[in-house]
Amino acid sequence: MIEDVIVQRLPLNQNNFILLYDPDDMVAGEKIVSRISSCGYTLINYEDPDMFRFYFEQILNKGTDIDEAGGDKIVLRLTRNTYVPYDIQSIFQEIRITIKDIFPGLSYTVLKEMGSGILGDIYDAYKNYPGLNLGDGETMDFILENVYGIFPDTIHTYEDLIKTLIKIFYCGKELPEIILNYLSKRFETHPDFINFPVKKILSGKESFFYYLQQQWELYIKSFFENNIRSDVNFGHADIRVYMDNLFSEGYLTPVHCHEIQRIPVWARDGVIYQEILDKKKNYEELMEKVRASLEKVESFKDWWGIASRWAELLVIFSDSNMKKELDVKEFEKTSLHLERTFKEWLLENYGLLSSLSYTSFPVMVHHIPWHIHYRMQKENFKKVALIVFDGMSLDNWIIIKRHLNQSKTWILEENLSFAWIPTMTYISRQAIFSGQVPAYFADTFFSTDNDETHWKRFWMDKGFRADAIYYMRNIKHFDENGLEELVKNQKARILGLVVNMIDDMVHGGQLLLSGMHQDIKLWLREGGLERFLLKLSASGYEIYITSDHGNVSAVGQGRIQEGLGVDQAESRVRIYEKSKSHENAVQTFRAFKWKAYGLPRDYNYIICDDNFAYGKINEKMICHGGTSVEEVIVPFVHVRKGA
Repeated sequence: MIEDVIVQRLPLNQNNFILLYDPDDMVAGEKIVSRISSCGYTLINYEDPDMFRFYFEQILNKGTDIDEAGGDKIVLRLTRNTYVPYDIQSIFQEIRITIKDIFPGLSYTVLKEMGSGILGDIYDAYKNYPGLNLGDGETMDFILENVYGIFPDTIHTYEDLIKTLIKIFYCGKELPEIILNYLSKRFETHPDFINFPVKKILSGKESFFYYLQQQWELYIKSFFENNIRSDVNFGHADIRVYMDNLFSEGYLTPVHCHEIQRIPVWARDGVIYQEILDKKKNYEELMEKVRASLEKVESFKDWWGIASRWAELLVIFSDSNMKKELDVKEFEKTSLHLERTFKEWLLENYGLLSSLSYTSFPVMVHHIPWHIHYRMQKENFKKVALIVFDGMSLDNWIIIKRHLNQSKTWILEENLSFAWIPTMTYISRQAIFSGQVPAYFADTFFSTDNDETHWKRFWMDKGFRADAIYYMRNIKHFDENGLEELVKNQKARILGLVVNMIDDMVHGGQLLLSGMHQDIKLWLREGGLERFLLKLSASGYEIYITSDHGNVSAVGQGRIQEGLGVDQAESRVRIYEKSKSHENAVQTFRAFKWKAYGLPRDYNYIICDDNFAYGKINEKMICHGGTSVEEVIVPFVHVRKGA
């Protein structure tokens, strides 16, 4: 395995401090970081000399909570030319690892564009390769055949291409842009594909499913109107076999149909004709998949898949029309198993997440500005707007996404990200706008008043002028004074915006998830969000939507008038100065002490177990601050206009 090869090249156990030059972003995969951690080292991405010096002096030289910080041995990773002070260089052993070292026979140009997540699979295929050095095209053919199981010479028809892409994307694999472009050039001039939008469907997973959704709607209409036809033959046996899962897992959206007898039986998963029965069937399928997935979690990506399915379940479960159809006790039992399994995984693995690569997607929310900056450079974006929905959970996002999809205007490139724990606004939102782990902003830890300062500092450090960077918060309806002028500002290139609508619902005492979903739908009907997105797009902005943390339904287990920086909505956590006793919060209540990964070491962090909160006994509430899937895993979405 590639992690064995890389770990062998690191002088672990020879020096406590290793300075690793990793220009190809190879040492950032989950398995490699885990292996390094198992040897007693903390992997730190070196982005800011001042911030690292703060960490180095405060945590290591002063010996503060070294065990809790992950040990006093460090692998300091650099992915680009960054100044390293001499006094730090002098005590670190330097080493360099590149793609050329591991794959001498494959094209560096190609592998550099593949992303660290797929390099392990490429190595497994390459390690026994006895052949000659391969050029760009030969390397891509090697990867397509040996990693993805795609043999371009066997793709003769449009149906062959469609079924190949469905198979790849449904299995959760991503085809890097360089591979997609290679396939596009190969097929778009082929006589058998000349009349089909090959370039469109080979521009990425989101564009492919956007196109497939359009074609499905035409396919259903074709049963009622003779002059309409779809480019895709969904009835083809190799395509048809995937369709039920594409609808049940949200890749495609069913369309309404009132004469079901005209639709083939196999296609009825893709139409809405008995809404209550359809939802119940979907709910049962999702519940089965969630339970099965919980038994075989191997990666943070597995939790992303579980979180997405669970959010879909929550939307159905909270639907007032479904109350009599669903087993509440079964739901609560699964929910408890889910949260306990997730907590166990977090305690073992959460501390590794901040070290993972942000180039493909931001694994944690403080990676978000770094990822956006990387995309700006790679894809030559001129202007970017980041919209942070304070307190938006994945199930909340599903409500918003479905509303946006109704207009058929937007292509949504969806990823997920881990919020900082405790899942509190002043921790996780500061992390987003600063691009830093919370330990680095200890001086402003309990406030969000420095978000704008953090945001401007991050982008000015990347070379942007101060008058090109803007921040605005307390947005609720997108008609606030100054917002339109900000979008029209010719100097503006970087926007950071905070939408408080969802968090206001939580802080306003909304007690039930069904009520929250209904409030979000009513808010969306105002049309402010979509009008604003259209204005941003028309002004040339690349648009990103995310959240600082989610929210969860909880039950009070008794009030406690202790702790710092906590209000009613954040009732699942209590924070204590280390000099103050926290025993009451743990021993009297169902709660535990959170390992302070990446947090200021001056405090103890006490979090409620299961679905409990510090509140009136047995009172139901929506809140945040804890470690549930709903609070921790949040959406990160690139919003683009479709063709």
